[in-house]
Amino acid sequence: MSERYASYFPAFIATGIEAELIDPELGRFDLAKLGAALKPERDLPDRLDCHRSRRNRSRSA
Repeated sequence: MSERYASYFPAFIATGIEAELIDPELGRFDLAKLGAALKPERDLPDRLDCHRSRRNRSRSA
């Protein structure tokens, strides 16, 4: 799984920059090295749920 993160991360960032969702300055970093350092076990679904519920609360306010 970590190999997939390493190969996917640079393309993910590039797509975000092209869509103007991510600051282009991030593209100046060594994205391959950053992708290789990502730990898939820290990407937990319950963390995503926390962010989703926080976002949903802010939309309803």
